[in-house]
Amino acid sequence: MDCMLALPPQLAVMQNQAVECYVKNANSSADIDMKFKTTVENKKVIIRVENVDNNRLAVSIFDTTGQKIKITPNDPEETICPLLGTPIIHSVNKVTISHVNHAKSLYLQRVSDIPLLQSLLDDLFNFYSTSGRPLNPQAPPQTLCAAQSQDENWYRAKILKSSQTGALVQYLDYGNSEHVPSELLKELEPQHMIKPHVALEVSLSVNLKGSESEQFEALKPLLLDKEFTASLYNIRSKWIVELEDSTGTKISQILGSSDLLQQEEEPKKPEIDPSEPEDMIVGGKYKVAVTHADNPAQFYIQRLRDVPAIDDLQEKLQAEVPSYSHVEGIPEENLFCAATYSADGFWYRAEVIDADEDIVTVRFVDFGNTDSITDIKNGIKYLPESMKSIKRYGIKCRLDLIPSGEEDWSEGTCEKFLMMATAEEFIDAVVTADGNPKRLELFVGDENIGDKLVEEKLAIKVDGVEDIFDEIIHRELDPRAAFVSHINSPSEFWVQEEKFVADLETIADRFVVADMFGRIEEVQEGSLCVAKFPEDQNWYRAKVISHGDTGTNVIYIDYGNSAVSTEIRQIPEDLAAIPPLSRKCCLPLPEGIEQWSEKACEEFSRMADDGATIFILDVIEEGETSKVKLILEGVDISIDLIGLCEKPVATIEERLSPLGEETSPNVVVSHAVSPSEFWLQADCKIAELELMAEPLINAQSFLPLTTLSEGTICAAKFPEDNHWYRAKILCHSESETEVLYIDYGN
Repeated sequence: MDCMLALPPQLAVMQNQAVECYVKNANSSADIDMKFKTTVENKKVIIRVENVDNNRLAVSIFDTTGQKIKITPNDPEETICPLLGTPIIHSVNKVTISHVNHAKSLYLQRVSDIPLLQSLLDDLFNFYSTSGRPLNPQAPPQTLCAAQSQDENWYRAKILKSSQTGALVQYLDYGNSEHVPSELLKELEPQHMIKPHVALEVSLSVNLKGSESEQFEALKPLLLDKEFTASLYNIRSKWIVELEDSTGTKISQILGSSDLLQQEEEPKKPEIDPSEPEDMIVGGKYKVAVTHADNPAQFYIQRLRDVPAIDDLQEKLQAEVPSYSHVEGIPEENLFCAATYSADGFWYRAEVIDADEDIVTVRFVDFGNTDSITDIKNGIKYLPESMKSIKRYGIKCRLDLIPSGEEDWSEGTCEKFLMMATAEEFIDAVVTADGNPKRLELFVGDENIGDKLVEEKLAIKVDGVEDIFDEIIHRELDPRAAFVSHINSPSEFWVQEEKFVADLETIADRFVVADMFGRIEEVQEGSLCVAKFPEDQNWYRAKVISHGDTGTNVIYIDYGNSAVSTEIRQIPEDLAAIPPLSRKCCLPLPEGIEQWSEKACEEFSRMADDGATIFILDVIEEGETSKVKLILEGVDISIDLIGLCEKPVATIEERLSPLGEETSPNVVVSHAVSPSEFWLQADCKIAELELMAEPLINAQSFLPLTTLSEGTICAAKFPEDNHWYRAKILCHSESETEVLYIDYGN
């Protein structure tokens, strides 16, 4: 214990800096492990990530010269370029265009890399101007070198073609090429291979008319010596770019308005078979297009017979979408909406997969692909019911295959599958089993794609083994699954949604060392903290309600329950930024029933079973307290609970007293504005006012309002006597809130 110290909070919250890896397709034994350890441990190596497997990287390892490190003598030889490409971490970057060949080959540099590049050029000039070894005149193509250009600067380059007088080289940090005399070529030293090359070769997202030289002349004035915002997409291991200039105008739009775009001839589609049934049935054969594929066990198709309807849908959507309402704030997960696709700017029907303040991830339901939307205000709109009612044309499918020798599909296998599945626009699909996903066999001509993958030892066929899918397919819970974490009554309870369970577990793991977090010197009401729950002595995220001599009254924001905690700690900033993982809810009361009966409350607690029951959460109305339905086995549980409440007794309006015998209650005027506007309190209601006054004495401990909406009923302090009263919000500004004290009229 003398060698163990508490980590400061700023270090405790940092991510682990070591990444676990394993060599792809490698066997393990004592001898192999020892040889591998002595070969690579504490050595500089190059790794190529082949796959990501449960937070572990499947890699191939190369030495710093680019030679593959062989684990066993039978491992195949492989050589890669030791000067690595620029890593693309963010899809959107500020860039300049360093060189243009044509529309499908131009080179960009990130603006953020320019200082690094300038420092590198200074190092190259200082070193190779006075030293360095001459390059072998017979150096083969792809050999790395240092080359002095006509501007007398030295650059990193590779040989494209050698001649008797020199070589044609390409400058790797810029993309352009030049013929350089032999005496101006030198071997590139290892210390100058460490930094990745800065230039990235990309292709425009559109096709241009004309030859490559004509495209160069058209693009040069548009692209060179300017700064752009580049949106990058990696499609089949090639980078596609959409460029926006400083005004926000896309280069593809400028090229289109200049009549420079090449209109692609649409291939002739197969004819639709009118006898083809509307539903895909087991054993049926259908013409389909694979529109998106993650791997052979998860891909999406469109049927040929649906294509005209999809085209009509898209045309109608583009025409109507300007009139659709914008989504305000953070959209709900699973929201069926209209969203723009960043690759082409068109609108498509989509479903929200994940959302926060900065980015929303959607899946386009008619195609299956996903996209991330950063311009939430302008990129997502509500769909009208007429659009929601149209069936979703993207059909989720799988082949009866599992990966060969690995836990997950390798990138190479996925690329091979996609290449075969999209070799023709429409291929044949035979349904082998119904469900979600549908199980298919895919054919290109007479070739079975699944059999081809098995033949090449990229996959294993599992046809006829029904139960295996229960083990190898990740069971998709209904995204609305939720359980009740805390109950006061059916009118006030908290739920945790199943999709946040992993986040709750992550937070719990972080709080194992919460005792070491910094203590809070000055407790402030409404502030977030980490508080120990007295019943289980575990730490949870909490909000301070009040603080006194006996402890701190908190509400545990991820569960909904409250307690007086005697130990609280500072909360790490990244955990404080996560929104509460519980939702405060109520079941709406039907008209005529004023409150839930005691039996209904008991039955609700029994149904919830201390959080063990999984409900389907259907949000009727968002708010500080969300109105919801809880569905259990397809039935709204409110139906059973209402049956346990007392039915309202119809009241007969009291007959007026005979004239001259009227009885009127004694009243006092509680507030007067004018003879045409004043408020009364009846003597018979005074007892109720006194009854309400008692709990309002402790109103300071009530939960603070998070949203100040007009019409909200709240507790408000009256400035003249500093007492709390029931009130309704009339209006709100940054500095004050105007309320009406509903029991008095002022």
